[in-house]
Amino acid sequence: RRVAPGYDGGVRKGDVTYRGAYAKAKIDHPWSTDRVMSGAPDGTYLVIFPMKSLSLLDKGAAEDKASMEAIGDDGMKALGKMANDAIASSTSQIFEFSPKMSYVSKEWKAANPSYWK
Repeated sequence: RRVAPGYDGGVRKGDVTYRGAYAKAKIDHPWSTDRVMSGAPDGTYLVIFPMKSLSLLDKGAAEDKASMEAIGDDGMKALGKMANDAIASSTSQIFEFSPKMSYVSKEWKAANPSYWK
């Protein structure tokens, strides 16, 4: 996702809002929002949803509905306006991590040691 100049704070605010909604809706699906420091245009952020299987995409619609309900109508309107103003472009891609090319935490390795060997 690329944001327009001056909207970096909006990314953080949106992230905090969605994290609160996930907690309120008891959605256990972690993610990471990371600002790209080099190798991509300014204002580029990666929002990464780790998945053990693509079957988690099937749960996405239900999670989206639950998070939107947790945010509420006024919150969704505010997020929608911010997104319309701030997001210059967005694309979705699916990647597979390569154990040989990845540096992950001990907790990630412990969750699936055979994969990370």
